[in-house]
Amino acid sequence: GTGEKKTLVVVSPPGGVGEVAAVHAAKSGHAVRWFVVDAPSSKSSVRLPSSALDAVAKAGGSVELAGSDSASLLLPTADADSSVGAVGRWCGSADGVIATLDGIDDVEFGTDVADVAESKKDLADAVLVAAREAARAGGKKVAVLPAPTLGEDEE
Repeated sequence: GTGEKKTLVVVSPPGGVGEVAAVHAAKSGHAVRWFVVDAPSSKSSVRLPSSALDAVAKAGGSVELAGSDSASLLLPTADADSSVGAVGRWCGSADGVIATLDGIDDVEFGTDVADVAESKKDLADAVLVAAREAARAGGKKVAVLPAPTLGEDEE
């Protein structure tokens, strides 16, 4: 048998290891909720190829997508525009949470971004906030971190 169907939450920037993990788990027949954290005014978008979606459907898995920009995840939770509470509600209880910062270097920041390094740090912080909320909603946490870590090229 293929074992029981698990519900996994993946929290990551668009693309990268997060996308690979989400697609792989879904192709293995699991229900995946992929929460994508992006930069405000980013030009990145998430598109899963139809071949991947066909493979997921054949395996009986699923991929649901939701997301937020880093700015609304970093607001105080009391703020009406904060999306922090929505993360846990959407992710619900899961068998596992996978969080990764991989892909952060590929995010296309808007032209109005003065400090890309600062924006990357905000994005990383927002991924961690979302991952914490997802884990709090129930589930075991698995963290996957990229190399090199953020901030190595700063003075």
